[in-house]
Amino acid sequence: MEEERPIPESLLEIAEEKKKRGKLTIYLGAMPGVGKTYAMLNDAKIKKQEGIDIKIGFVETHGRKETEKLLEGLDIIPPLEVEYNGIKLKELNLDEILKIKPQICIIDELPHSNPPTFRNKKRYQDVEEVLNAGIDVWTAMNVQHIESISDIVYQITGVRVRETVPDEFVKNADEIKLIDLPPEELIQRLKDGKVYVPDLAQEAIKKYFRPGNIMALRELSMRIAADKLNKKLNTYMKEHAIAGPWAIKERIVVGIYASPFAEHLVRAAYRVATEIDADWIAIYVETEKHAYFTDKELDWLQKALELAKSLGAEIVWIKDDDVPNAIIRYIKSHNINKIIIGKPKKFPIFRGSIFRKIAQNTKYVDIYILDPPIAEAELFNASKKRISLPKLYLPKIYNIFIGLFLVFLATFIGLQFRSFLNQLNLVFLFLLALSLAAVMLDTYSTILATLVSIIIFDYFFIPPYYSFAISDINYFLSYTVFAVMIVFINLLSVRLKRNLKQLQKSEEKSNVLFELSRKLLRINSKEECISITVRYVKIFVEDVAIFLKDKDSIHLQAVTKNININERVKTIVQWCIKNKKPAGFSTQTFSEDPYLYMPLIYKDDVYGVMIFDMSKSKETSYELISILEAIADLFAASIVKYV
Repeated sequence: MEEERPIPESLLEIAEEKKKRGKLTIYLGAMPGVGKTYAMLNDAKIKKQEGIDIKIGFVETHGRKETEKLLEGLDIIPPLEVEYNGIKLKELNLDEILKIKPQICIIDELPHSNPPTFRNKKRYQDVEEVLNAGIDVWTAMNVQHIESISDIVYQITGVRVRETVPDEFVKNADEIKLIDLPPEELIQRLKDGKVYVPDLAQEAIKKYFRPGNIMALRELSMRIAADKLNKKLNTYMKEHAIAGPWAIKERIVVGIYASPFAEHLVRAAYRVATEIDADWIAIYVETEKHAYFTDKELDWLQKALELAKSLGAEIVWIKDDDVPNAIIRYIKSHNINKIIIGKPKKFPIFRGSIFRKIAQNTKYVDIYILDPPIAEAELFNASKKRISLPKLYLPKIYNIFIGLFLVFLATFIGLQFRSFLNQLNLVFLFLLALSLAAVMLDTYSTILATLVSIIIFDYFFIPPYYSFAISDINYFLSYTVFAVMIVFINLLSVRLKRNLKQLQKSEEKSNVLFELSRKLLRINSKEECISITVRYVKIFVEDVAIFLKDKDSIHLQAVTKNININERVKTIVQWCIKNKKPAGFSTQTFSEDPYLYMPLIYKDDVYGVMIFDMSKSKETSYELISILEAIADLFAASIVKYV
């Protein structure tokens, strides 16, 4: 087999990308107190002496005198003073950094969460903006704040880390500098009050800074640094046309469900995929239960899917009432060789578990079963709400009347011809009524009609008449067996209708995207492209606006009546174009905004922004957002020749 060689065009793209974007250097430590900020400021002193324009965007010294002393002589961009919950906070002055535009900017405390009034929820997103402006950034963080590792850290230390940074952000760093200290030296620094205040040092040592914990976290941080070194080596080999074995990638699927440990499952899948350098897919199978999920369950599902996407997974949403068969079909049709699922609470005897069905119906597929964290599993069992009867029962009153009417109609006809018909004919008369109920009605109405029919049949049509005494049990047993069969027919009918409805909904959405793509291929002008796209967008959301770039300026090209184009909207549009990322609704940037801002990207260039008003949308699921994202991508690919 011929060895792959780097394509010249791809090398030019890599070089061009490096030229546009600033370089990110992360000072990584296993724990607080190892000297990350100290090392970063010490390096800054050297750069300053070399005449390089380096400025302090934000540094947290934690009151350490030796660290504060290093700030002397360095240029500091004054932080913002923000009042939050009655407390004055010092925060990163992002806009001032972008205005001054130094060559290198130091921004400490990468995992930090911003106050609610800031446009970005997290500081790493601020750093992303600074990098996109062509400014090099030095920052610092501890290994436990890496998203996929937070669960491992919880298992090791018993401490849950709330502020995390996506793995992709860390992986894309240009350099990771490992700052390390032996456990004994770190513990001594704690005792000397150089990490936390002295009266809290002993408590910190007992709960978190144990020698075993420190060694485990050191190993994790070394592994991250080693992975980065390996990635740099691979990049170097590609750039310099050094031959190497380029293996075919493995593909992993992780099954997602609405539970509090879904995120734990996603992180575990990411770690497995990263370790073996595999592509991975997060798959969710929507069943009838999805319609009855509580708000909490929907939130769990949404967060798990968003986390998977942020970690680089492909998201697949399938509608099917048979979860294992849906997963099996996907595995077989997409060449999947590994699957990760959560450990079931129990393995049913009469009904095969998802694990068992997948294992029995697939070949050459490795199955990983992960046990959820105990605390989160208990939370799930305690907070999961069962569907109340009124929610299912009240909407079916009309069906109940229809079912009873069919039974009473059969009773009336049977009484009129009872002397002319034998018992078997009467049985079939009632079965005809129940069969109609089974096909037309829901399961609850069918069961009620069946029970009523058994009572009526016994009372009116089994001798002695007009009593519940039974002279011949055979007729009664025969009718009861037939009635139970009717219920099974109804269950199959309801399931078939539900699957058909799901199929129709999926087909409708697929047809919309297919028709839109066909029409966009035949357009002859920019106006036609915009008009067609807006018309199809309105199938999913009521209001939409489109901004397009024209050289160095941005112009509003289309807007429906209910979208208010104000200065805030224009600011967010500019942010999306500059950073090539979505903003607004369901994102972590300007997340309180009711609009979803989707950048129009084609071949890594941004041509504008499409805005969707999500405030009036009845359906705000991940599936809808994926459809809107697909429409934006189709529009971007079509409009590129007109802008």
